[in-house]
Amino acid sequence: MKCLVIREPSKELINCIIGINQGWRHEKPGKRGITHLLEHAIFFGNKSYPNPDEEAARYGVELEGMTLEEKTLFYFTSLKRDFSKILNMFLSIIFHPEFDEVKLEKEKKEKIITAVINEADYPPWDLAEEWAENLIFNWQFKTSLGTKKDIESINRKDLILWHKKYYWEGNSFILIYGDIKEKEIEKLIENAHIPKNGEMPSPYYVNHNKKEIYIEKVGMKNVETVYGFEIKRYDICWEVLKTILHDYLEDKLEKYTYMIDLKLKWTNTNGGLFIYLGISSPKYIKEVDKNLWIILRNLKIDKKKLDLVKKIINIEIIKMKEEGEKGLLKFISFNPFLKYKDFKEMIEEVKKIEKEEALNLTKELLTKENMVKVSVGPCRI
Repeated sequence: MKCLVIREPSKELINCIIGINQGWRHEKPGKRGITHLLEHAIFFGNKSYPNPDEEAARYGVELEGMTLEEKTLFYFTSLKRDFSKILNMFLSIIFHPEFDEVKLEKEKKEKIITAVINEADYPPWDLAEEWAENLIFNWQFKTSLGTKKDIESINRKDLILWHKKYYWEGNSFILIYGDIKEKEIEKLIENAHIPKNGEMPSPYYVNHNKKEIYIEKVGMKNVETVYGFEIKRYDICWEVLKTILHDYLEDKLEKYTYMIDLKLKWTNTNGGLFIYLGISSPKYIKEVDKNLWIILRNLKIDKKKLDLVKKIINIEIIKMKEEGEKGLLKFISFNPFLKYKDFKEMIEEVKKIEKEEALNLTKELLTKENMVKVSVGPCRI
C-alpha cells in the first residue's frame, strides 16, 4: 500500500485519506453503479465494527466516502490522540467488509438508484463541460453513478467479487497530514492485514467519434461553450498556464462573454484542459472562435506576469495546508499521482517553471487538431 505522510508537528488535527485506484470509469455495462454502491456498503461495517458511523461519532469524527472516475476515496479528520483507533476501524471496514443483504437492498433503493444521473437535470454550462470530458476521456458521464437496471441486478455476491478484485494493497494508497510518524502508520497498516493480491482495473472506453457537438436548448439566449484539449502527460506547469490563460482570455474576450473559467482534470493515463466560455449571444460564436485561436497562437508571457502567477499558485498550495480534509483533497487534485511528497516540494517545483516551458505546452497541445468543442445554446434556425 503506497503511504505518504506529510508530518506537521504543530498541527492539532490529523487528516487522512485512504484511496482505492478504482472508479466508475472501470465499470462495464451490467455493472454500472457497482463502484458507488460498494463505497456506500463499506459503511455497513463488519463484525468487529457493526456501527462504524456511531463508533466514530463518539470521538467527534465523521467518516466520509467519495466515488470518482478512477478512484474511490475514504477520509476523516480526528484529534491526534484518537487517530489510531479511527484508522484501525476504517482500515478494517474498508478492506474486510461484511455486506448485510437487508441493508444492501435498502441502500440501493434509497440512496443509489435515486442518485442515477438524468442529463436533462444538468444546467447548460455543466452539460457542456460534462460532454467535453466525454469526448476527451472517452467515457460516459450519464452512467457514472450507474443505471437503474444495472443497480437493481447487482447483488451481495457481485460486491464481494468486485471488492476482492480491487481492494488490495497494490491498488490502494494512504495520505496523511498531521503530527504522526510514518513508522506508526506502517504498523497500523500491517495490523490491518490488507489483502496482498488482486487485479488492476482497466478503463472502459466509450468512443463518441465526434470532435464537436452542439446541443440545442429551447428558450436559451446565450451559448455555453467548452473547448477541451487532451494533455498527454502530467505536468504541474499546466496550473500556471491555466491561470495565465484565464487572465489573457478575460482581457481579450470581454466584449463577447459574460463568464470565463478554466479547469484541469487528470486521469490515471492522461489529462484535459477545459476552457469554458459563457457567450452572450449566438451572433458572437464565430467571433469568439476566431479570436480564441488568435490568442492561443500569439500568447506572450512576460517574466513579471509569470512571477505573479507562480505566487498565486504558491498561495493556493499553502492554503491547502490550512483547509483540513478539503485541502488534502485539493492536494490530490494538484498532485494526482502523489509525485510530490508534500506541499513544500510542490511549491519548489512551481518556482522552477520557465515561460518557455509554458509556451511550448501551448504550441504543442492547444491546437485545433487536439481540440474538442461542445456548445449548448438556443435552437439554430
